[in-house]
Amino acid sequence: MKVLLYGFVRWWRAGSHTQKLMRMKLTIALMLLTSVQVYAVGGEAQTVSISKKNIPLSQVFKQINRQTGLEFVYDMKVVQHAGKVDLNV
Repeated sequence: MKVLLYGFVRWWRAGSHTQKLMRMKLTIALMLLTSVQVYAVGGEAQTVSISKKNIPLSQVFKQINRQTGLEFVYDMKVVQHAGKVDLNV
């Protein structure tokens, strides 16, 4: 059976669609893992020093951001429910 898709003729065989989909998923997963590995290797080691008691978790993230430049993405509701923490790092 021929299917016209975006101007290209594609031949669909029984079972080949599933195999193509699996190959695509595997390729995407490998590309993602490779890019994460490259990013981790390319980063420089940094030290963080925080000595605070009874500090909100959002303040901890801000302190780390000030010292390293790393930004955190988090749900504010979850952070508010986490309460306050003591740190000595």
